Amino acid sequence: MQLDGGHAGQRLEQQRHTAVSGIGLVRNYSSEYDAGPMPEVYGLLFPELMDSPAWDTARFVPDAVVIALGTNDFSPGDSERPGMDVETYAEAYIDFIDTLRGYYPDAHIFCMSSPMLGDGWPEPTDMSATDHRTSLTRVEEHLAANDDTKVHEVFVSKATGKGCGTPPDATEHETMAEELSPVLQSVMGW
Repeated sequence: MQLDGGHAGQRLEQQRHTAVSGIGLVRNYSSEYDAGPMPEVYGLLFPELMDSPAWDTARFVPDAVVIALGTNDFSPGDSERPGMDVETYAEAYIDFIDTLRGYYPDAHIFCMSSPMLGDGWPEPTDMSATDHRTSLTRVEEHLAANDDTKVHEVFVSKATGKGCGTPPDATEHETMAEELSPVLQSVMGW
């Protein structure tokens, strides 16, 4: 999600949301899903349609971009597959931010952890939440070392997934917004 916040106290006037159920950064939850992961579909007007016309990124240039990806990359998915490793994910994330920088060179980018991931599931040795957070830290550190200090990790609390299936419900989304808002306000001065 991208937000153009304007000044503190003003209503959010413009937004562009790019969201597709089950989408990931490197891989989607479903091996049968036709659309590609977010970096492949971000520039499309209709991300779920691979033959979609392109979105004109110049039509809206945000002050802030919030990325909430990783659940589907680090989860077991709907079919057998190897676990996601930190290096692969961090490299793909850096590449995606490089793409976003081409569109929005001055935007602050907020990399949010997944509220749905937890360590110890489905196997006791699985560390998906820790690995995801470690990846985000590596992304922020790598970009800062390369003079991009406008990338910020944001860690949100674990949600129990009271919504349809296991995603967060409205109350859990509100909690995440309450955790994200002070970070946005502090960095953006909103």
